Amino acid sequence: MQLSLPLRSFGRRRGTGRLFPSRTLRAHPTEFLSHALHMTRTGTVRSGTDTRLLASGLRHRLLSVDDLYAPLPPAIHGRDLTALLGDAPCRQESPCHARLKLYARLLVMALVPKGRIDLERRLITPTGPTIPDLFAVDDKMSIACEVGATDGRKIHTLLESVATYCIVLPYSSLSDPNIHGYIFRRSSTIPLPSITFCQITRALEELENSGQTGKELPDAG
Repeated sequence: MQLSLPLRSFGRRRGTGRLFPSRTLRAHPTEFLSHALHMTRTGTVRSGTDTRLLASGLRHRLLSVDDLYAPLPPAIHGRDLTALLGDAPCRQESPCHARLKLYARLLVMALVPKGRIDLERRLITPTGPTIPDLFAVDDKMSIACEVGATDGRKIHTLLESVATYCIVLPYSSLSDPNIHGYIFRRSSTIPLPSITFCQITRALEELENSGQTGKELPDAG
């Protein structure tokens, strides 16, 4: 059956972000995952992507997905992203992708304040090496973050092997001044707690003041 549900915002509290609610992805993963995850910043579907494994996991309730929302301090808009993400690997990156990566970093700093956070760390999985945009780990959990147009297979692989949670921030989330996205997890894993304005503000201050730099890291199993 062909469905034609409209794009919807996450509701009044969550602004006007044009994202499918997570309940839609859980109920109709085959129809909507590709639109939610695979769209590029120009509005086209990223080539070579596939959501079948991820959709199957959601359909059979082995995996789940939650809405992600976090309020941003207004002062962050218009900031120099290069200065805040100066330790990222040297490569061409669009301003949209860089901003989403900054948001992901603030999220994991809020969620795992004492954890190890790595940008583009090479991880070894049963299906081969994979490199999430950001990977954070502490003694309780590991969080992989993917931003922009994300292949559904990568989310599935991360959850099946190295990540407790996989945070996804699509390009469509940039239509709102706050952070919106999805948190994928195994159904047996408890949802992540809500992230507060104070946590994000504290993470931003820490990032500005820490001067932390990325390092060459060994492969993680």
